[in-house]
Amino acid sequence: MRITILFILSLFGMSLIQFALPQQYAITTVAGGGSDIIGDNIPATQVFLNKPYGLEIHGELLYIADTYNDRIRVMNLTSHKIRTIAGSGVRGFNGDFSMDAMQVMFRQPEDVKIDPTDGNLIISDTFNNRIRKMWKESGNVSTIAGTGATNTAPGLNFNSDNILAVDSLLAWPLGILPLSNGELIISDMWNHRIRKILTNGTITTIYGNGLEGSAADGSIALNSRVCGPGSVIRLVDGSLGIAEIYTNKIRSISLENGTLTTLGGIGPVGMVIKNGGLSGDGGLAINAKLNNPHFMATSPSGDLFISDSYNGRIRKIQANGTISTIAGMGAINVNWGTLNFNGDFKIATQALLSFPTGIVYDKKNDEIYFADSSNNRIRKLSLSIFCNGTLYTNSSVCSGNGKCIATETCQCNSGWKGQLCETPDCGLVHNCSSYGNCIGPNQCQCETGYLGIDCSIPTCENISSLNSSFVCSGNGKCQTLNSCNCSEGYFGIVCQLTTCNGFLSNSSQVCLGRGKCVGPEKCSCFGSWVGSNCEIFDSSPKLKEYDETGLIVSMTISGVILLIAFILDIASCVNIPKLRMKFKKQELN
Repeated sequence: MRITILFILSLFGMSLIQFALPQQYAITTVAGGGSDIIGDNIPATQVFLNKPYGLEIHGELLYIADTYNDRIRVMNLTSHKIRTIAGSGVRGFNGDFSMDAMQVMFRQPEDVKIDPTDGNLIISDTFNNRIRKMWKESGNVSTIAGTGATNTAPGLNFNSDNILAVDSLLAWPLGILPLSNGELIISDMWNHRIRKILTNGTITTIYGNGLEGSAADGSIALNSRVCGPGSVIRLVDGSLGIAEIYTNKIRSISLENGTLTTLGGIGPVGMVIKNGGLSGDGGLAINAKLNNPHFMATSPSGDLFISDSYNGRIRKIQANGTISTIAGMGAINVNWGTLNFNGDFKIATQALLSFPTGIVYDKKNDEIYFADSSNNRIRKLSLSIFCNGTLYTNSSVCSGNGKCIATETCQCNSGWKGQLCETPDCGLVHNCSSYGNCIGPNQCQCETGYLGIDCSIPTCENISSLNSSFVCSGNGKCQTLNSCNCSEGYFGIVCQLTTCNGFLSNSSQVCLGRGKCVGPEKCSCFGSWVGSNCEIFDSSPKLKEYDETGLIVSMTISGVILLIAFILDIASCVNIPKLRMKFKKQELN
């Protein structure tokens, strides 16, 4: 378990938030899932892999036993390009030494390893019942163990030990482990043995008496029963680790005294349990149930990674002996040959796996590669940061509005807030003044009746409070929604009413019915009616004048005389020598 400590500083002080969270792995596909069968020097995710099994990592290269394509591939982990280095793609056997590796026929090779002593490639040509070597200098392939005999009935394809390995009968050899002293460990699966090829080319058995079963801890490996051993690895303490597929156990063999120890998996001693189960996460691995574990890998710290194949999971046994699932949901349809894929770039325990097999640990980058065999992919597990189950590099992390800077910790972009940056922030527009909804960064959707970028402007009868000429009939102020504060002398919902001589402005009797009440005690009289209450009828004749627009301007003759006298008086003051007045048309009323 890793502890992530996050300090959050603010203007108001400093607070400490501490999260204690389990390690989380991100899962991605690095090879396979494409349609190109040949797949030379193309992006690895464009190639079609067919039930890949064993893997080997060497420097920047990842070697892949592309089992059902009958090829050996290599992927460059820097360029992410893939190419075929051995195998014609035609299933069968066509001899040794006579042709280069690209013409060689394999029959479902299930493991591949680099010989640390000479850099040559060791291949478990499983269904040809051979162990083969690809010589890096010549590119040729030769058999180093097995005659290729085809009798593969369990326990019935064994002839002898202490003979030349090329003369031995093997039965579906699977796991291979080249040692630094030049020896080679192989799992002779259906002969129910772990065998060793010595530097002089002879072969011997180090675990298994050829009978199916499971021996008690402390038993001598050479005299013990085993059933279907899979991959073989070197553990950090120097012992051998064995994935016992059909007893559903992980065992170790001491190279000092040859005794057995169970590292993971539970099952009755002496019995073969070909169908295991799933249990035990969080507890001791020796009390857990596994289901056909095929391959293993180990880290420098001693952690053990297991492809729990029929459980559709990658499981981890820590150095303290506890077990957990680090990838795979364990959903249905995890058996061999069934596609069970639900995407990448997620927490690995939320991914669907289908019959995971080969697995290697990348010491340089602290990452794990494994063959998601029936999904026809090679996938990678990387310890990473997630926020609400989304990988920190995913564009949708933190709702797409921030950065995932630590486990379950989002740093929101400007204009967003919330634990997952899911809530827009309208702080710069006064949070929409409580009269609207914040629908984006500083973007308000105002409630009906409110206007403005911050929804602070009320309306009265759908007229903005800022429109002083029309709101509240021009006779008041709109201070809150549909609520006018009327000027003195005005009243009504929108200040549309006033009084003239005791009558409402909308009364038929206002201004004696001879005019309109246009303001407090202010009548605008019709026709010839005049007076403060339109009570006087002015019968004097009027002059009609038509201006250039055709508008009729009516006035009394006395009014015209007074207007002319006023104009002449102004003209004399400014010393205008001559005043011309022109009427387009005159007529007396």
